[in-house]
Amino acid sequence: MKLPHDRLAILHGAPGVHDEFSQKVKELDRRLQLNGLSYQVWDTLNDRQHDIFSHDLFLDGACAQDVKNYVDGALLVADSPDIQEELHHHSPHLMKAIDAERSHQEHRAQKGSVNGVIDSVYDTLVRDPSPQESEDS
Repeated sequence: MKLPHDRLAILHGAPGVHDEFSQKVKELDRRLQLNGLSYQVWDTLNDRQHDIFSHDLFLDGACAQDVKNYVDGALLVADSPDIQEELHHHSPHLMKAIDAERSHQEHRAQKGSVNGVIDSVYDTLVRDPSPQESEDS
């Protein structure tokens, strides 16, 4: 799902998304500490370790790095029905924000197409009068 920069910034800054990300990082850190590690070393772990520790928390290890990656990772795959279902399961606040943004984008697209039709009708009726109207003038 492609979003304009300003709408993307809204998702990156959404309080519910930040809270959800924080809770996930706390759980991730707990899992890491049980294995003698911590979230502070997350960037030094390999992809396999990322997958193991972030299972059912994040889509992948990169999504666990920060809120921006958390949101952007979900947006990249949010149109896939299977992954959407997974995201709704383990990231409900993020998906609620993405669904709201998707609805907003659809509304803007519908509004744009309605405005286009209105402009077209206006141009046809007002700016380009029919030959009969020209003869009556």
